[in-house]
Amino acid sequence: VSNGPPLSVGWQSQSQFFVNLEEYDDAKAEPRSRTEMRFDGMLRVHILQRSGHTMSDIVKATAAVRRIQQQRQETIQSCTHVLRFQNATKSIRKKLPSFNAIGKRSFSSKEGFHSATKSCHETQSITSH
Repeated sequence: VSNGPPLSVGWQSQSQFFVNLEEYDDAKAEPRSRTEMRFDGMLRVHILQRSGHTMSDIVKATAAVRRIQQQRQETIQSCTHVLRFQNATKSIRKKLPSFNAIGKRSFSSKEGFHSATKSCHETQSITSH
C-alpha cells in the first residue's frame, strides 16, 4: 500500500475454497500486470465503506500502515549503517594483517554485533528482492 488503507481491514480470510479444475481453467482471466492489480487509495476507501467498514476503522488501518512503513524505513537505515561499518572493517582487515587478529578477537566477543549484522543481512536480502 503506497497510500490509503489496506483492503484487509478486519477481514477474516477463508481457509479453504474448492473449485473444479476444468471450471477454473475455463473461467480464469488472462494474467494482469502489477499496475493493473493496484487500487487507488480512494477506491480502496470506497470499497471498504461499501463493505460496511466505518471511516474510523479505515483511518486506524491507514495509520497502522504508515507506522509499519516508517518502521521498515528506520530498520533499513540502521542496517545500512551497520553494513557500511562491517564493509569498512573487512577492507581494513585486508589491508592490515595485524588489525585482522585484533579485530577478530574484539568483535567475536560481542554477540550483539554479530546478531545485528545477521539481522541486517536478512533485511537486506528481503528488501533487495
